[in-house]
Amino acid sequence: MADIKFDDAPESKQFKSIDSAGIHRNFILDEAEFQPLAAKMEKKKVDGKDVEVDSGKTIGPWAKFTFKCDNPTQQFVCTLFAPPAKEEDIKFYGDVYEKGIPIRKKTAAEQIKSEFTNKYYFYEQLAKAMLISPDKFKAYKDSVGGDPEHLFKLMFDKFFALFPLDKLKGKAIDIKTIWNNNIKAKTSFLQLAYPSSSNLVFAPYIPNRDTLLSITVNEQKSLRRTFNPNDRAPTTDATEANADNQWKPVATEGAEGEEVLF
Repeated sequence: MADIKFDDAPESKQFKSIDSAGIHRNFILDEAEFQPLAAKMEKKKVDGKDVEVDSGKTIGPWAKFTFKCDNPTQQFVCTLFAPPAKEEDIKFYGDVYEKGIPIRKKTAAEQIKSEFTNKYYFYEQLAKAMLISPDKFKAYKDSVGGDPEHLFKLMFDKFFALFPLDKLKGKAIDIKTIWNNNIKAKTSFLQLAYPSSSNLVFAPYIPNRDTLLSITVNEQKSLRRTFNPNDRAPTTDATEANADNQWKPVATEGAEGEEVLF
Protein backbone atom coordinates (compact mmCIF):
# COMPACT_ATOMS: atom_id res chain seq x y z
CA MET A 1 0.00 0.00 0.00
CA ALA A 2 1.30 3.45 -0.93
CA ASP A 3 2.34 5.85 1.80
CA ILE A 4 -0.29 8.34 2.88
CA LYS A 5 0.64 12.00 2.76
CA PHE A 6 -1.31 15.11 3.59
CA ASP A 7 0.38 17.62 1.31
CA ASP A 8 -2.90 18.37 -0.46
CA ALA A 9 -4.97 18.71 2.72
CA PRO A 10 -5.92 22.37 3.17
CA GLU A 11 -5.41 24.01 6.54
CA SER A 12 -8.54 23.86 8.69
CA LYS A 13 -10.33 27.09 9.47
CA GLN A 14 -11.93 27.79 12.80
CA PHE A 15 -15.31 29.48 12.65
CA LYS A 16 -17.55 30.21 15.61
CA SER A 17 -21.26 29.93 14.88
CA ILE A 18 -23.12 33.11 15.69
CA ASP A 19 -25.18 32.64 18.85
CA SER A 20 -27.35 35.74 19.02
CA ALA A 21 -30.38 37.02 17.18
CA GLY A 22 -30.29 40.35 15.39
CA ILE A 23 -28.42 41.90 12.49
CA HIS A 24 -25.04 40.48 11.52
CA ARG A 25 -22.80 42.39 9.13
CA ASN A 26 -20.16 41.68 6.49
CA PHE A 27 -20.89 38.03 5.66
CA ILE A 28 -20.29 36.18 2.39
CA LEU A 29 -22.10 33.12 1.04
CA ASP A 30 -19.34 30.51 1.30
CA GLU A 31 -21.20 27.25 0.56
CA ALA A 32 -24.52 26.15 -0.93
CA GLU A 33 -25.64 22.52 -0.87
CA PHE A 34 -28.79 20.75 -2.02
CA GLN A 35 -29.99 17.50 -0.39
CA PRO A 36 -32.63 15.54 -2.32
CA LEU A 37 -35.32 13.43 -0.68
CA ALA A 38 -33.70 10.47 1.06
CA ALA A 39 -34.70 7.60 3.30
CA LYS A 40 -34.20 8.23 7.01
CA MET A 41 -32.10 5.46 8.51
CA GLU A 42 -32.23 4.23 12.08
CA LYS A 43 -30.17 1.77 14.13
CA LYS A 44 -31.64 -1.61 15.05
CA LYS A 45 -30.31 -4.82 16.51
CA VAL A 46 -30.04 -7.58 13.90
CA ASP A 47 -28.48 -10.87 15.04
CA GLY A 48 -27.01 -9.02 17.99
CA LYS A 49 -25.38 -6.34 15.87
CA ASP A 50 -26.27 -2.68 15.39
CA VAL A 51 -27.20 -2.09 11.77
CA GLU A 52 -28.81 0.83 9.97
CA VAL A 53 -32.18 0.10 8.41
CA ASP A 54 -34.76 2.15 6.56
CA SER A 55 -37.08 3.72 9.15
CA GLY A 56 -39.88 4.15 6.65
CA LYS A 57 -39.55 7.92 7.02
CA THR A 58 -37.82 10.39 4.75
CA ILE A 59 -35.69 13.50 5.19
CA GLY A 60 -35.31 16.37 2.81
CA PRO A 61 -35.34 17.81 0.32
CA TRP A 62 -33.51 20.77 1.76
CA ALA A 63 -30.99 23.41 0.76
CA LYS A 64 -28.22 24.51 3.12
CA PHE A 65 -26.41 27.85 2.89
CA THR A 66 -23.28 28.66 4.89
CA PHE A 67 -22.47 32.32 5.42
CA LYS A 68 -19.08 33.32 6.82
CA CYS A 69 -17.43 36.44 8.17
CA ASP A 70 -13.67 36.87 8.59
CA ASN A 71 -13.65 39.74 11.08
CA PRO A 72 -14.60 38.47 13.56
CA THR A 73 -14.30 34.88 12.37
CA GLN A 74 -17.82 33.44 12.55
CA GLN A 75 -20.42 31.64 10.47
CA PHE A 76 -24.17 31.16 10.13
CA VAL A 77 -25.79 28.10 8.55
CA CYS A 78 -29.27 28.53 7.11
CA THR A 79 -31.39 25.57 5.98
CA LEU A 80 -34.44 25.84 3.74
CA PHE A 81 -36.81 22.89 3.79
CA ALA A 82 -38.92 22.02 0.76
CA PRO A 83 -42.47 23.37 0.93
CA PRO A 84 -45.38 20.93 0.54
CA ALA A 85 -46.06 20.11 -3.10
CA LYS A 86 -49.38 18.29 -2.58
CA GLU A 87 -52.36 18.81 -0.30
CA GLU A 88 -51.60 15.65 1.68
CA ASP A 89 -48.13 17.03 2.47
CA ILE A 90 -49.44 20.15 4.20
CA LYS A 91 -48.87 20.13 7.96
CA PHE A 92 -49.85 23.72 8.67
CA TYR A 93 -52.50 26.09 7.28
CA GLY A 94 -51.87 29.78 7.69
CA ASP A 95 -54.44 32.55 7.92
CA VAL A 96 -55.73 34.86 5.23
CA TYR A 97 -55.66 38.46 6.50
CA GLU A 98 -57.88 41.38 5.68
CA LYS A 99 -56.75 44.76 7.02
CA GLY A 100 -54.46 42.97 9.46
CA ILE A 101 -57.21 40.67 10.80
CA PRO A 102 -57.30 36.90 10.09
CA ILE A 103 -60.59 36.07 8.36
CA ARG A 104 -60.13 32.42 7.33
CA LYS A 105 -57.59 29.64 6.82
CA LYS A 106 -55.78 29.31 3.53
CA THR A 107 -56.87 26.70 1.00
CA ALA A 108 -54.35 23.98 0.08
CA ALA A 109 -53.43 25.79 -3.14
CA GLU A 110 -53.00 29.08 -1.29
CA GLN A 111 -50.85 27.45 1.39
CA ILE A 112 -48.54 25.77 -1.12
CA LYS A 113 -48.13 28.98 -3.10
CA SER A 114 -47.52 30.98 0.09
CA GLU A 115 -44.67 28.74 1.18
CA PHE A 116 -43.03 28.73 -2.26
CA THR A 117 -43.40 32.52 -2.42
CA ASN A 118 -41.51 32.72 0.87
CA LYS A 119 -38.64 30.75 -0.68
CA TYR A 120 -38.74 33.02 -3.72
CA TYR A 121 -38.18 36.07 -1.49
CA PHE A 122 -35.16 34.34 0.02
CA TYR A 123 -33.50 34.22 -3.40
CA GLU A 124 -34.77 37.65 -4.46
CA GLN A 125 -33.40 39.38 -1.38
CA LEU A 126 -30.14 37.44 -1.54
CA ALA A 127 -29.68 38.59 -5.15
CA LYS A 128 -30.45 42.21 -4.28
CA ALA A 129 -28.06 42.10 -1.32
CA MET A 130 -25.33 40.88 -3.69
CA LEU A 131 -26.13 43.76 -6.07
CA ILE A 132 -27.28 41.51 -8.90
CA SER A 133 -28.98 43.77 -11.43
CA PRO A 134 -32.79 43.72 -11.81
CA ASP A 135 -32.43 42.60 -15.44
CA LYS A 136 -30.24 39.67 -14.50
CA PHE A 137 -32.55 38.65 -11.67
CA LYS A 138 -35.54 38.87 -14.02
CA ALA A 139 -33.92 36.06 -16.01
CA TYR A 140 -34.08 33.99 -12.84
CA LYS A 141 -37.65 35.00 -12.02
CA ASP A 142 -38.79 34.11 -15.55
CA SER A 143 -37.07 30.71 -15.41
CA VAL A 144 -38.66 29.37 -12.21
CA GLY A 145 -42.26 28.28 -11.84
CA GLY A 146 -44.52 25.40 -12.73
CA ASP A 147 -44.99 22.02 -11.07
CA PRO A 148 -44.53 22.27 -7.26
CA GLU A 149 -43.09 18.74 -7.21
CA HIS A 150 -39.91 19.98 -8.89
CA LEU A 151 -39.96 23.69 -8.12
CA PHE A 152 -37.90 23.68 -4.91
CA LYS A 153 -34.88 22.09 -6.63
CA LEU A 154 -35.41 24.19 -9.75
CA MET A 155 -35.21 27.40 -7.72
CA PHE A 156 -31.89 26.32 -6.22
CA ASP A 157 -30.37 25.02 -9.46
CA LYS A 158 -31.39 28.01 -11.56
CA PHE A 159 -30.07 30.53 -9.04
CA PHE A 160 -26.57 29.08 -8.99
CA ALA A 161 -26.58 28.40 -12.73
CA LEU A 162 -27.22 32.10 -13.39
CA PHE A 163 -25.16 33.36 -10.44
CA PRO A 164 -22.27 30.90 -9.82
CA LEU A 165 -21.18 30.63 -6.21
CA ASP A 166 -17.54 31.45 -6.94
CA LYS A 167 -18.62 34.82 -8.34
CA LEU A 168 -20.78 35.59 -5.30
CA LYS A 169 -18.10 34.99 -2.68
CA GLY A 170 -16.69 38.48 -3.00
CA LYS A 171 -20.01 40.17 -2.28
CA ALA A 172 -20.48 40.98 1.39
CA ILE A 173 -23.98 41.19 2.85
CA ASP A 174 -25.85 41.79 6.10
CA ILE A 175 -28.12 39.08 7.58
CA LYS A 176 -31.01 39.21 10.06
CA THR A 177 -31.62 36.27 12.42
CA ILE A 178 -34.21 35.41 15.09
CA TRP A 179 -34.67 32.67 17.66
CA ASN A 180 -37.21 29.97 16.88
CA ASN A 181 -38.51 29.10 20.36
CA ASN A 182 -40.62 25.93 20.17
CA ILE A 183 -42.68 25.76 23.37
CA LYS A 184 -43.97 22.21 22.79
CA ALA A 185 -40.56 20.71 22.07
CA LYS A 186 -38.76 23.06 24.47
CA THR A 187 -36.11 23.88 21.90
CA SER A 188 -34.58 27.10 20.65
CA PHE A 189 -32.54 27.43 17.51
CA LEU A 190 -31.24 30.39 15.61
CA GLN A 191 -32.59 30.85 12.12
CA LEU A 192 -32.88 33.40 9.38
CA ALA A 193 -35.71 35.87 9.89
CA TYR A 194 -38.75 35.48 7.62
CA PRO A 195 -38.32 37.06 4.19
CA SER A 196 -41.40 38.60 2.63
CA SER A 197 -42.38 41.48 0.37
CA SER A 198 -42.39 43.74 3.44
CA ASN A 199 -39.53 42.27 5.47
CA LEU A 200 -35.88 42.35 4.42
CA VAL A 201 -33.57 39.66 5.81
CA PHE A 202 -30.58 40.27 3.49
CA ALA A 203 -29.05 43.60 2.52
CA PRO A 204 -25.80 44.80 0.93
CA TYR A 205 -22.96 45.38 3.36
CA ILE A 206 -21.69 48.93 2.89
CA PRO A 207 -18.64 49.81 5.03
CA ASN A 208 -19.03 52.81 7.31
CA ARG A 209 -22.75 52.98 6.56
CA ASP A 210 -25.74 51.86 8.62
CA THR A 211 -27.36 48.64 7.47
CA LEU A 212 -30.61 48.68 5.52
CA LEU A 213 -31.98 45.96 7.81
CA SER A 214 -34.15 46.67 10.83
CA ILE A 215 -35.88 44.65 13.54
CA THR A 216 -39.69 44.62 13.28
CA VAL A 217 -42.04 44.76 16.26
CA ASN A 218 -42.87 41.05 15.83
CA GLU A 219 -39.19 40.12 15.57
CA GLN A 220 -38.41 41.85 18.85
CA LYS A 221 -40.27 38.99 20.58
CA SER A 222 -37.82 36.50 19.04
CA LEU A 223 -34.53 38.17 19.89
CA ARG A 224 -34.09 36.23 23.13
CA ARG A 225 -33.42 32.50 23.47
CA THR A 226 -35.99 30.67 25.64
CA PHE A 227 -34.57 27.13 25.92
CA ASN A 228 -31.14 25.52 26.30
CA PRO A 229 -30.22 22.09 24.84
CA ASN A 230 -30.85 20.31 28.16
CA ASP A 231 -34.43 21.62 28.23
CA ARG A 232 -35.51 19.61 25.18
CA ALA A 233 -38.69 17.59 25.67
CA PRO A 234 -38.63 13.79 25.04
CA THR A 235 -39.05 13.04 21.33
CA THR A 236 -41.97 10.93 20.15
CA ASP A 237 -43.31 10.07 16.70
CA ALA A 238 -45.89 12.81 17.20
CA THR A 239 -43.40 15.53 18.07
CA GLU A 240 -40.25 14.48 16.21
CA ALA A 241 -40.84 16.52 13.07
CA ASN A 242 -42.04 19.63 14.85
CA ALA A 243 -39.18 19.57 17.35
CA ASP A 244 -36.71 20.58 14.65
CA ASN A 245 -39.18 22.61 12.62
CA GLN A 246 -38.55 20.43 9.58
CA TRP A 247 -42.13 19.88 8.52
CA LYS A 248 -44.28 22.44 10.32
CA PRO A 249 -43.18 25.93 9.34
CA VAL A 250 -43.22 28.70 11.87
CA ALA A 251 -45.61 31.49 10.99
CA THR A 252 -45.61 35.12 11.94
CA GLU A 253 -47.38 38.20 10.73
CA GLY A 254 -45.67 40.61 8.36
CA ALA A 255 -45.57 44.36 8.65
CA GLU A 256 -48.97 44.71 6.97
CA GLY A 257 -50.69 41.61 8.27
CA GLU A 258 -48.97 39.43 5.70
CA GLU A 259 -48.32 35.89 6.82
CA VAL A 260 -44.80 34.65 6.17
CA LEU A 261 -43.39 31.14 6.55
CA PHE A 262 -39.90 29.67 6.70
